[in-house]
Amino acid sequence: MYTTPVEAALAYRQQQLSVVPIAPGAKHPPPGFAWAGRQGALPTDEQVMEDFRLHPRAGVGIVTGLVSGVVVLDVDPPRCSPETLASVRADLEGRFRSCPRARTGGGGYHIYFTSPPVGLSNAVNIRPGLDLRANGGLVVAPPTVHASGNPYLWEVPFR
Repeated sequence: MYTTPVEAALAYRQQQLSVVPIAPGAKHPPPGFAWAGRQGALPTDEQVMEDFRLHPRAGVGIVTGLVSGVVVLDVDPPRCSPETLASVRADLEGRFRSCPRARTGGGGYHIYFTSPPVGLSNAVNIRPGLDLRANGGLVVAPPTVHASGNPYLWEVPFR
């Protein structure tokens, strides 16, 4: 789909998603990168290109919430109870089958939903191993490489 993080970032930006560089092997922007402005406005293509010029080894992140029009259910199997994980997997085979979904480098999932018109905030541990990434949050996106060495991959591509 996308071969480099900058190529992915530009494609995501064209899909009206706010994007940020992600520090190598991390789940947050590089030190000193002020991303607060990306929570309220989409970057330009020029800003994206400059981000990756300044941070050539960066991965790509998608800012969640109203700015990008998405909220993401972050599923972390090592922290999920077997019952919660079974429930999520059953929903993935059923009603969430067509939702954009990425496999994380750590073996979990990011399931993307359209953001409601009212702002939702991030919520950690809504159930064991389940976090909601919304206003004020971000998720690491494909093709970023996780600290484990495994890439984030789309199972059901975005849009």
